[in-house]
Amino acid sequence: MESAYEEKAGRRSWFSRLHLSWPVLLLAGWLLYELTMQPTLGAVAVCLKFGWEDFRTAIWLRRVDPRHVRGRACFWLYLASGLAKTAGVACLMSVAFVAISPKGPAAQGPRWAAIMEMAAWTGLATLTGLACAIVALSYAAVVARWGGFKLWLSNDIHSACRRNEWPPYEPSIIGNNRLQYLLLTALLVVLFPPLFFGFAVAAIAQLGGRLVPVILFLLTMGVPMLVLLCKDRVSRWLIASHPGECWDTDYELPSDAESIAEMMSDPVK
Repeated sequence: MESAYEEKAGRRSWFSRLHLSWPVLLLAGWLLYELTMQPTLGAVAVCLKFGWEDFRTAIWLRRVDPRHVRGRACFWLYLASGLAKTAGVACLMSVAFVAISPKGPAAQGPRWAAIMEMAAWTGLATLTGLACAIVALSYAAVVARWGGFKLWLSNDIHSACRRNEWPPYEPSIIGNNRLQYLLLTALLVVLFPPLFFGFAVAAIAQLGGRLVPVILFLLTMGVPMLVLLCKDRVSRWLIASHPGECWDTDYELPSDAESIAEMMSDPVK
């Protein structure tokens, strides 16, 4: 009798098997431009390339995980990661478009207008991607908290997706959980701008310009500390120290050096 994973593994979706290589991406971007005459669509397609592996892994985890609630949480987690990568590349492209835009008298020509349009659309893609990534990450955290497990975000899981192997990690893996960086980015985007500018405006309005440098200095120091404090609190119940804490709730990470070295197949001498 087949296991729940084996039954689902045989029904992998076409999306989880689709590999978006650079030639395929460039061809898709060219076709979009030829069909729509909108170069911005090609730029957005390039941005999506950087989150493609996360999107594929998200769908694969959702389909093959025998525990549905965990598969749903991991789906939204890797979807958030892909959206964040897409937003990051879109932000870099937007800055690059502004940097290469014509200056001086040529700043009013059709070339300048086209570049500014692409900068605006990639900037919009940045904001949309970050907003959707934060929503997806928040939902993944809620589901993981409700399900009683932690989350693991790593590029190693992409290899398991390509090989269609379960569980999606090797027991000897002791790596860096990239969820901490995604969580920090989300907290900075959510907390830093409104707190900083809100308190700054309130200080200027209340003090009439007095002590504004002091308030700004305190905000510059206090807001990052608040972000790090929130990250530390959330990390305790959300970020797994080992992928086994995500996909095997009975797993306990060894605390001594010998056990860790044995897992790494490198005995301590």
